Amino acid sequence: MVTVGAAFELLIHPDINQLVNKLNENNAEIYLVTNGHNLNRKEIPALFDSKINTITFSFDGISQETYEKVRRGGNFRRTVDNIKNFVIAHNGEAKFAINFTVMKENLHEVKDAPEFWSNIGIDLVRFISMVVREDDNYFHENTLWNVKGTYFSALEEARTNVLSKSLPISILSPYFETTTKMEQA
Repeated sequence: MVTVGAAFELLIHPDINQLVNKLNENNAEIYLVTNGHNLNRKEIPALFDSKINTITFSFDGISQETYEKVRRGGNFRRTVDNIKNFVIAHNGEAKFAINFTVMKENLHEVKDAPEFWSNIGIDLVRFISMVVREDDNYFHENTLWNVKGTYFSALEEARTNVLSKSLPISILSPYFETTTKMEQA
């Protein structure tokens, strides 16, 4: 098992195809983390021919306006199409997850994110609370600290949507762990 791209965007490496081909030659089971922006058969054919176990896409939002505001320089349509095509290419062979970093900017899309990604074939959405790691106005303006109640309500709405619509997707957040333990007590 090999995990690649866990702390950086591997798919921009100039020798990505050669690196992945080496993994393929060694019959490695690949766990990949990517933003998906460059993930297409033309640029990275080696990944389409790989033994992928799990691929996690970092994607913060479900609309073009929100995504492109949060992912500066990102292209919503191109990235969603790349994800769809990769899921189709590896359907039944791999597991697919989304890391959705939640902030004020995309909080309004949390409740509908599971259905959006379920329709594309994603198995899991991880809702990750944004952490302010540097002194930047954008990060300070988007912290969830002063809207915790709204955030927790959005997570509950997401869970309700998954259950009421019987969506074939799981959602994960440290918040759910807390509420599940509280419900069991």
